[in-house]
This record gives sequence, C-alpha cells and structure tokens, in this order.
Amino acid sequence: MRLLQLGLVVAFVFAASFGPFLAMGQLNQVLMRLFPFRRGLCHAYWAPNFWALYNFADKLAALAGTKLQFLDSSVLSKSSMTAGLVQEYSHTVLPSVTPAVTFACTVLSILPSLIHLWIQPSNERTFLRCLVSCAFGSFIFGWHVHEKAILLIIIPLSLLAVGSRADAKVFLLLAFIGHYSLFPLIFTQAGQ
Repeated sequence: MRLLQLGLVVAFVFAASFGPFLAMGQLNQVLMRLFPFRRGLCHAYWAPNFWALYNFADKLAALAGTKLQFLDSSVLSKSSMTAGLVQEYSHTVLPSVTPAVTFACTVLSILPSLIHLWIQPSNERTFLRCLVSCAFGSFIFGWHVHEKAILLIIIPLSLLAVGSRADAKVFLLLAFIGHYSLFPLIFTQAGQ
C-alpha cells in the first residue's frame, strides 16, 4: 500500500512538472535542455573534471605530435575548447568521447556507493555519503557539466563536515577548489 502511495505521489509530481510542457508541445525542448548532447562534451567554462583533463591531454598530444612531426599541422582542430563558446569538439589525437561513454563512466563511478547503500542502509550519514559520492561521480564523468554543479557536492558535504573532522578537511579543500572554479561566473562591469 505504501509503495502505491509513493508511486502516486511521484506520478503526480511528474505530471505537474511535465504536463504543461506536454500540453504545449514543448516536451522535446525540455528534454534537449535536460540532456544537452548536441552541446558538446565540455561547457564553455570548463568544470574541473576528468573530461577537462582529457581535453588537455589531447591538446598536449596534438602539440607534441606536430612538434615531433608525427602530425601535420593542418590536422589540428580549428575550433577551440576554451573559446567561451558552447560547441561540439572533435579530439585530434585521443578518441572523441560520446554521451554513451560518459554515461557508462558515470554509472560505474556511482555503482559502488549505490550497492553499499542498498546492502547497508544504516543511517542518515550513510545516505549523505552516498549522495556526495554520486554527485561527485556525476560531476567528474558527466556530459556537458557546468562548473556550478560542484555545489551539488559541496552542500551535502557541508552537513557531513559538521560531524567529522575527516569530512571537514575534505569539505574545506573541495569548497576552496569548487568556489575558485566559480570565479569566471562572477559578473563584472566589463562583461556587460
């Protein structure tokens, strides 16, 4: 009976959220915003995640390949991953990454936490740790991750930091790095 009640609540929230878009024929627009697969692997301002390092490694390999004359300079991509534009980008040396690869990496990174929570659902702290771990996996391996997504990790981690010195150390380091990565979003007079 409780499962049915929960299912009805979820169905009502889903209908209330997506019903207007469905009625106006705009559901496709919502799905394109939720799953921006046409917008490229990285956002215009890179989130400090695995794919930023992957892109950097591709650029270094391409530059080294041209310097050592393994690659012709005409093969180098004319588009820039750091131009501040949202666009698709093809890697020069390393294989280009597809949404399916990022999905698989994300699922594999969060699966241990989910299994642990499923087997040993002990208390709220375990749930919070799982939430932080899953948010971290999504941030590190997700497709087109915005830099502000780091807040999805920092906020629940702040609740854990209150109760544990080890969690507080992780929180301070992550909060410092995370907030530093948000600096490009600060509005400046020159940005008008």
